Amino acid sequence: MDLFKAAVERVYLPQKALKSLQAAKNLPGRPLPVLGEASNGYPTQALARAINVHCGKLHYKSDHMNGLQDTYNPPQHTQYQLESGNWGNYVCDCDDYAGLAASLFHKAGVDLDKAWEWNILVPLHLQLWQARWNHTLCGFSYHDGNKEWTGVIDTNTAGRGELFWFEGNAQQAEKAVIQKFKSIYPADYYTLAKGIWPEMCYHNTLI
Repeated sequence: MDLFKAAVERVYLPQKALKSLQAAKNLPGRPLPVLGEASNGYPTQALARAINVHCGKLHYKSDHMNGLQDTYNPPQHTQYQLESGNWGNYVCDCDDYAGLAASLFHKAGVDLDKAWEWNILVPLHLQLWQARWNHTLCGFSYHDGNKEWTGVIDTNTAGRGELFWFEGNAQQAEKAVIQKFKSIYPADYYTLAKGIWPEMCYHNTLI
């Protein structure tokens, strides 16, 4: 059993989500736009492209503590920032934007388990040197009528129009996803951990 991954998925990310839910009460927000339609609970390629374009408009302001004291911005607050141009002093980076992307899928009718927050991690023994490269992606399922695919939106590259596609479901695609992002970022990624923030936003009407 991978104790580090388990601690991230079962302790750190749920605690971060709960803390963020409390903070969300004090933040201005705007409802998310509906950027397309789901097909039998799955995203369409057109919807994925539209969400990627939307995420390409976002402004980055990273957390200088590498996420240790970070909270998620709720999707409605990120949408407010985008529409108003008021980015304030808030940290606005990959975990906030992956949550926004997943929430945009859910807003369009995609099933909760078919769009998710995906944290790509470096091993525990490398956290001291590579913690800044821990990254958050938006994963989603897609079915072309014949087989399953896993898509990934990386909000760092969304502005360039890049979408990433991998054969198989999330579990089958995991190794290929890790290898792809190791080729993009100078990090020794080794695993992916799912977060609960997008589902929490959905159930608490933060989209």
